[in-house]
Amino acid sequence: MWTGKGLVDVYLLVFLHLGSRRVWISPSTVQPDSAWVSLQARNFLMVAEDMGLAPEKSCGTTMRSSADNSTRCSDPALYK
Repeated sequence: MWTGKGLVDVYLLVFLHLGSRRVWISPSTVQPDSAWVSLQARNFLMVAEDMGLAPEKSCGTTMRSSADNSTRCSDPALYK
């Protein structure tokens, strides 16, 4: 994204509910860390539950980018 200071990398997470094919895109950040990733995972699970999309298990399938900047610290939010 272009800012007053020049080009800045902006990060976001995309969650796909496979059963319904619904997509949830997280708010963006310029400094992602494990706390931000965990927060986005918890927010997605709350939205999915509110929409009646929560699976019986908290997470049946998890796919990550090969350029994954997140850590395993985000996993407790997805694997309750």
